[in-house]
Amino acid sequence: MPGGGKDEPSKPPKPPVKKPEPPREPGKGEQNGDFGLYVERPFYIQSMCGEKRYLDVIDRNVVIKTPNEFDSQVWFFDQKTKTIKNNMYKDRSLDIQNAGNTNNL
Repeated sequence: MPGGGKDEPSKPPKPPVKKPEPPREPGKGEQNGDFGLYVERPFYIQSMCGEKRYLDVIDRNVVIKTPNEFDSQVWFFDQKTKTIKNNMYKDRSLDIQNAGNTNNL
């Protein structure tokens, strides 16, 4: 009360607010929940055309070929770029030209 000389009761201090931690990025071998792929776990992309055929990279072209056990047919999910990359050409990612409005990979 102003001028009355009585102190108002003090309120208890508020507890510190804990900031939520940002979600942890999945590590190697763990599943990325947004994409459903395992980080850096090798896999093949198999064609649904009749016989067992895999996506393969020859130079800069993606083709469908019979299995041959070369690294050019092995793919993995890169967590940092969130793209699918080829085991032989790790500096490139699988991409469909023109935002998917073409047949070119």
